[in-house]
Parts: sequence; structure tokens; C-alpha cells
Amino acid sequence: ADPSLLNQQQKKKRAHIEFGPTAQFVRNVGIVIECCECNKWRVLYSKSKLSPFEVSILERYLDTIQYTCGDSFEALVENVEQNESNINGDENSEHDYVGEIFKKVKVDDGLICNNPTEISYYSSGLFEEICFQCGKVPEDECDESDRPNLNEGFYYYCDECHTTVSSKKKRGKNTKFQVSKRSRK
Repeated sequence: ADPSLLNQQQKKKRAHIEFGPTAQFVRNVGIVIECCECNKWRVLYSKSKLSPFEVSILERYLDTIQYTCGDSFEALVENVEQNESNINGDENSEHDYVGEIFKKVKVDDGLICNNPTEISYYSSGLFEEICFQCGKVPEDECDESDRPNLNEGFYYYCDECHTTVSSKKKRGKNTKFQVSKRSRK
């Protein structure tokens, strides 16, 4: 494939989240959401840092939905607002805050289940390491030094993906991971 064409496609995809998916925009939210179809974690982005109150509301809301790769939060909020107006007329519900939060918080709705984990998941340094291709968490008994792809400067691939993926993605020099989980929804 033509690299310049791929670059143009990636720029078009970024239009879905209205700004470049940087590690800082990931840290402003600090939450990932799991696709209910492929079980991959997708990163949430915001240009401005969310308050603890906003994070709390966002986490509670994300617990109530089934996210699928390609969904936009704008569409999800519209569905919630329609359901809320049908159920009750309470204008001060928590979902009013959700609508405001989703004016700031975005997910890359250009991603589909076949896409690997976003690089910003890793570069943010917030989340535990997972397979770049399928999103599986490494087995606990597996020692990091036994993972050849880490030692060779590549992102982590589980045993199955390490065998099946022919062109593995190289990582940046200083990518560090959390030992424990952080705000996965």
C-alpha cells in the first residue's frame, strides 16, 4: 500500500475525533472502554482535563452502555436523550452532564474491530500492557524478559498473535506501563 495514501486515510480518521490522538489527550480522561464485540480496549480523548466529578459521571454512564468499535459518543448520547425524554421529563438528570462531557470527550469512531490497539493507549503510560493486535492481557506467569518482541523493540503480542502477525509494530523508546489496571470500563 502507498504510505502517503495510508497517511491521508489516518488523517481522515482523526477527523472523527476532531483533534490528533495524543498521549496527553488520553491522560486528560484516563479511561478506556471495551468493545462488546471484539473485547479490545479503545481510548477516550479530551483536549481538556476532566474533573474527578466528570470522570465519576463518565464511568457510571459507560457502565450502562454497550460500546462497539465505530460507535460515536454523539450518537450514544442522542439515544440516551431520546430514551430519557420518553421516560421522564427530569431536566436535571445525570444524563444532562453526560451530554456536556461528551462535547469534550471523544472516542475514535473511525476504528473498527479489526484495527489493532491505538498507539496512544501505550504512549499515555496509564494502562497495563496488552497485546497490540488482539488486546489480550499477558499471562501472569510469563516473565517480561521471556517476551522476545519486547526485547526486540516491538509492542507486546500474545503468543498467538506473535505467530500470526508478520509485520509487527515497533514501539517508541520510552514506553512504560502501569503494573495495575486503571479505569477500564
